[in-house]
Parts: sequence; structure tokens; C-alpha cells
Amino acid sequence: MPVAYILVPPGASAKALAGEFARFLGVPVTARTTQAQIVDAVCHTYREAGVRLVAIDEIHRLNPRTTTGAEAVDLLKDLTERIGATFVYAGIDVTATALFSGVRGGATRRARHGRRLRAGPPRRRGRADAVP
Repeated sequence: MPVAYILVPPGASAKALAGEFARFLGVPVTARTTQAQIVDAVCHTYREAGVRLVAIDEIHRLNPRTTTGAEAVDLLKDLTERIGATFVYAGIDVTATALFSGVRGGATRRARHGRRLRAGPPRRRGRADAVP
């Protein structure tokens, strides 16, 4: 399975976000499973499944200015490094949020395989670039 889709739950903690990654590929998680155990299982399972692209939706729900949000953002950076896939973040007005600014935001923008895309309407093509 080369693509994974993760929906960030409202007010997600790092453990809850790791649980969403686990749930997508059916990694079993119980209330007693620690965050470290979930993350290790997720990284192993995603690598074994050959996941190359992780699409994360509703990323604007993470606020790195709170302790809970900062821990979730740090988890994403860790998962980006450990899974080795490209992460694509989607959300509402994300370029104006703290997620992509400040110390943690800079790390989010530069995370391995990551690339920040310009938000807004598509650029107009010139005559030479026109598609028939």
C-alpha cells in the first residue's frame, strides 16, 4: 500500500495521532499500549507495507503553541524521519498558522522528504506552456 491517509482529530495528543496512524493500517492498539509502542509498531508496519506517501488532513487542528499540540507536531517530525515516506499536509489556511512558523514550524517545513507548496490559485500558464 503506497499511500496512507490520516485525519487529525480535534485537539489531538501525540498518542491519539499515533493511534490514527495505527488505525489506518490495522495495527492493534489498546488503552494500555504506550505511545512508544504504538510509534514503533506504526513505523515497522508502514515500512513493511511500502508506504511512500502519507497524506495528513486537517493539519490546522494542531497548535504547536500548546504542550499537547507541540508534542503532536514533534511526533509528526519523528514519523517523517522513521517511516521514510513523503508527508503531505492539508488543512485550512495552514500558511497563516503557527504550525509552519517558529522553531517547530521551521523543522516541519524542512522535515526529510518534505516540501512546502505555495497556497492559493494556480499560476497562469503562458502560451508556450499551454496544454492542448
